[in-house]
Amino acid sequence: VMTLLAMEAPTKVDGPEAGRSIRDAKVQVLKSMEPIEIDDCCLGQYEGYTDDETIKNKETNTPTFAAIRCYVNNPRWAGVPFIFKAGKALDERKAEMRIQFKDAPASKFLFDHECARNELVIRMQPDEAIYFKT
Repeated sequence: VMTLLAMEAPTKVDGPEAGRSIRDAKVQVLKSMEPIEIDDCCLGQYEGYTDDETIKNKETNTPTFAAIRCYVNNPRWAGVPFIFKAGKALDERKAEMRIQFKDAPASKFLFDHECARNELVIRMQPDEAIYFKT
């Protein structure tokens, strides 16, 4: 899903070559990404994980949550972090993409306070939706 968002326009979007063209554009995004470094990762384990009777090693430090930051090194996405989060035993089960826009340049001057950062949310699961959050 991230490659669909970040890819450049494919050369063809219709006809017999469309699939190959879209795939090539998505592959180019992946080729533009730097390898993920440990400093770009946040790992954790939920409290009570080792209380599960199926966990034999009670001293385990197996991660049950990960947040990973990566970058696409091309002119369009230079310096923009893509953040992936996944975990076990979270409050809700969902798959979504959030695009967080930069702060409005003069919001504090215009409105006498900082405005919340705008966000476009594309939810794939559950209950598909696209909405703008302000």
